[in-house]
Amino acid sequence: MCERGNSSQRFLAQNISCLAAVHFTPSRLHSGYPDSILLPMNATLEQPTPRNLREQILQRISAMPEKDIAQVYELLLLAEKLKVRCEISQQAAAENAQGMWVNLPEFINAYRSQRKSA
Repeated sequence: MCERGNSSQRFLAQNISCLAAVHFTPSRLHSGYPDSILLPMNATLEQPTPRNLREQILQRISAMPEKDIAQVYELLLLAEKLKVRCEISQQAAAENAQGMWVNLPEFINAYRSQRKSA
């Protein structure tokens, strides 16, 4: 999951200008992965990252119409969601490896029993 999240983040960073020109629908964004978005035929996935990437992105965003900026904003939120999901998954895996959640099913059942009796 995290590997896919990291590749998705690279994908967004490398193709933000191409993605901004693509029409997005909630169903395409709902899947949680930008590689589910339909890209133009000339889109390439592996490109070297320029040294002044931030500057280039800011220039392109400043020249975009408002509707495209809203789409870029949705992509940035998606990238942030993928990053947080990856971090949480890594923490959960580490906690699970330490045995912190071994008794989780019993804890949940006890909690549900308390809630029913209350």
